[in-house]
Amino acid sequence: MPFEKQKTEGQRIADRVVKGDFVDSAQLASWIEGASDRLIRQETEIRALKFNFYMFLFFVIGVPILMRGLG
Repeated sequence: MPFEKQKTEGQRIADRVVKGDFVDSAQLASWIEGASDRLIRQETEIRALKFNFYMFLFFVIGVPILMRGLG
């Protein structure tokens, strides 16, 4: 029995979308729409994480400096 390597997610999607020389446009459009939605969600999550990180730095570094200057 020959060893078959496991297909990656991209290969499985390509196999479903492209059948011979024919590209299933409806399935390709739905995949692209889903991928763009995931990218938008990740982008908003990254923005929130960056904001939280900068607020953490402000409270750890900025507030003690301000308190020392004012106090």
